[in-house]
Order: sequence, then structure tokens, then C-alpha cells
Amino acid sequence: KDAQYNGQFYGTLLELENECDATTIAHKVNLWITEIGIKKEALVMFTSDGAAVMLERFNGVAEKLRKEYGYFHLLDFHCICHRENLALKDAY
Repeated sequence: KDAQYNGQFYGTLLELENECDATTIAHKVNLWITEIGIKKEALVMFTSDGAAVMLERFNGVAEKLRKEYGYFHLLDFHCICHRENLALKDAY
């Protein structure tokens, strides 16, 4: 498997062939979570870049995971490292 578990973190890269829409990404994320055996109740945070496809309030990946796949308690977060990088690019 391409994920490592150290008591706190799971990570992977998902291959997206031609479709990079929220529905496709949410479906692939859910498949991966199911494949490695994480219980939905144990997944508490979804962190990504700030792209609308990932974090858009009504139709982004995080919202689709909550509404369509039952991760009702899932929190979403725009990655702080990505935010810092964007801020630095704007500053210079």
C-alpha cells in the first residue's frame, strides 16, 4: 500500500485520469479510505489546497464526502503551508 500509518497520519496520491471534478475526486477518496479500512467515524479532518473543487461550500470534495458518503462529522481545512506559500507569493 502507498499509505503509512504512524498513529496519526494517512496519506496517498490518487491518480485522476481525465476528470478532476469534485464528484470524481470524492469517489476516489472514499474508495481509498474504504480500501485501507479506516472507519468513517475515525476520519475527522480533510485538508487540501484551497481550490474550489476541493473546498467549495456546497459542491466541493469535502462537502460531497459529508453529504454523499456519510462523513457527517468531517472538518475541512485549507492547508496552512499552502496558504503561507500563497501569501508569500503575493508579498513578493
